[in-house]
Amino acid sequence: MQNLIYESSITGFFRLLLIAFLLYYVFSLLMRYILPQILKKTVHNFHQVYSDENVKSGERMQKPEGEVTIEYIDGKTMHPKENSDDEYVDYEEIK
Repeated sequence: MQNLIYESSITGFFRLLLIAFLLYYVFSLLMRYILPQILKKTVHNFHQVYSDENVKSGERMQKPEGEVTIEYIDGKTMHPKENSDDEYVDYEEIK
C-alpha cells in the first residue's frame, strides 16, 4: 500500500494558493457575468409564459353583455349537498 502522508513544502503551499485564487476568480466571474444572464433569461421566460396565459384568460372572459355561461372546472359538475342536516333560516332585516 502506498504511503499517503505528504510532506509540506513551500512549492505545495504556493500551488495551493494558486489553485484557491483561480477557483475564487472563476467563481467570481460566474457570479458576476454568467449567472445574472441565466437568471435574466429564466425570468423573461417565466414572464412571457404567464403573460401569455393572462392574455388567453382575458380573451375567454370577454363576452357580449347579457350572455350568461356556466363553466365547470375539471369537468366536475356542481351538485347540492346530499344528506345534508343543515336547515334553511330565513333572513329578516331588522331596522
